[in-house]
Amino acid sequence: MTDTRGRNGPRYRLLCRECGAALSRALAETTSEAKYRHKDGEQVIPVGFFARAENVIIKNARFYGAKDGEVLVGVADLPFALAGGSRNGCCGPTGMHGFNIMCENEHFVGTECGDCWMPHFVHLPLTHVEVCDA
Repeated sequence: MTDTRGRNGPRYRLLCRECGAALSRALAETTSEAKYRHKDGEQVIPVGFFARAENVIIKNARFYGAKDGEVLVGVADLPFALAGGSRNGCCGPTGMHGFNIMCENEHFVGTECGDCWMPHFVHLPLTHVEVCDA
């Protein structure tokens, strides 16, 4: 059996639930609030990590369309994902018009939020992606 532990704990990959295509590199899960950034124009989740939305979102608050039952990750950690769908925004996609991230087989898997007036992240519903050992 392959050891999936990295220096930050177990490592996971995000896969398209429909076809199994890889979306991410090996990532560690974080639950540390100290790692999250909620500043406009900056990544919410640090490179090399993903987080469950319920650990990042302030309860009962609207967070750019992200909700419980999703994972959040930076777009840089999804090297095998493709941009698609609505990419509206002045400096990057707002994510306000639905899915805009696809797997290599063009199945929609998530929504990138990356405009200048918002924190940057991709939210991926667990109905569309699978979290698997790396």
